[in-house]
Amino acid sequence: MGVVKKKKIPTETLYKAICASEEGSKRYNKGNVLYEYWVDNKSKMVGWSFNEFSNHIHNLDKIKVELDYNEAHRKYGEFSNWF
Repeated sequence: MGVVKKKKIPTETLYKAICASEEGSKRYNKGNVLYEYWVDNKSKMVGWSFNEFSNHIHNLDKIKVELDYNEAHRKYGEFSNWF
């Protein structure tokens, strides 16, 4: 069995994982929301184990990821472009 090269995780996936992990802190049962998110999105994270993914999410600059996500999903461009 060969070594699988890690894919770069898309910004949208990272942002939603951060949101899921913050919501998970409010859960009282033993389920891990971040693990559930990882299982649901495995196809976008080829080569990533859950531990690597979890460590990566917790070490990210959450503000930068949110800014990158908002920039990528801006529908109309910069306000200055409208003048």
